Amino acid sequence: PFANIAHGNSSIIADKIALKLADFVVTEAGFGSDMGFEKFCNIKVRESGKQPDAAVLVVTLKALKANSGIASDADINKPDMQRLQAGFANLNWHINNVVKYGVPVVVAINHFPTDTQPELDWLQQAVSKTSAFGCEISHSFTHGASGAEQLAKTVAAATEQASDFKFLYDTNTSIISKLLTIAESGYGANSVKLTTQATEQMQQFDALGFSHLPLCIAKTPMSISHDPSIKGVPTNFELPITELRLNAGAGFITALVGKVMTMPGLNIKPNYRNIDIDEAGNIIGLN
Repeated sequence: PFANIAHGNSSIIADKIALKLADFVVTEAGFGSDMGFEKFCNIKVRESGKQPDAAVLVVTLKALKANSGIASDADINKPDMQRLQAGFANLNWHINNVVKYGVPVVVAINHFPTDTQPELDWLQQAVSKTSAFGCEISHSFTHGASGAEQLAKTVAAATEQASDFKFLYDTNTSIISKLLTIAESGYGANSVKLTTQATEQMQQFDALGFSHLPLCIAKTPMSISHDPSIKGVPTNFELPITELRLNAGAGFITALVGKVMTMPGLNIKPNYRNIDIDEAGNIIGLN
């Protein structure tokens, strides 16, 4: 399940099986720390009772440039220190967001052949001044497992650190209180606004005795806020709650934010547009 519309984590059963077979288990929490990681901590950990020993925050130079908020027609694969430095604020926010849960965080720079050394050097130096436990460049894209060996060692060292895990909110508080906490502490908003429909649903779930459930926020993964066009570190915005859905069996309430679609969608330029059959009957465009 994608973390923008669901909890975005592997099953507890899968984790328990893995923990019986290995000393270290690495599990993905989809998208950014505002999405999959938040739900891992506030939904999954409550149910499993197994707290994370460390977190790995994966970043690329391209992702930081895309989150710079600087409009540019330049190739994002090309060197652009201005956009990289502007986009770093987004990474720093995610680092602090993970630390907020009392979990040591390691930044993994996913290296690609188009990356330049000056940009990588600057980024590593910038991360060293944050609250991250460590920062390593992963070359697994080009070198496979051996390219991530140093990253693995740093993550293993991070798990040896004292952990002071804490939830973002108390589930026994009201639904509106939990929404406000996630909006303010989890996203940087200063308020929430519920539609009439969402307000009525909140009152109904409360009357049925489900207000104690944790929340699963469904929102865009393209921004920390509800608006995919707002990059960097949004602040002082109103988080619009359009609908609430009770998932009693799963054990949480889903809150739909803004114009989010709950059906997984394709990216802007899906690869199927390049696939065709040539005159000889060969399939082309699969790369």
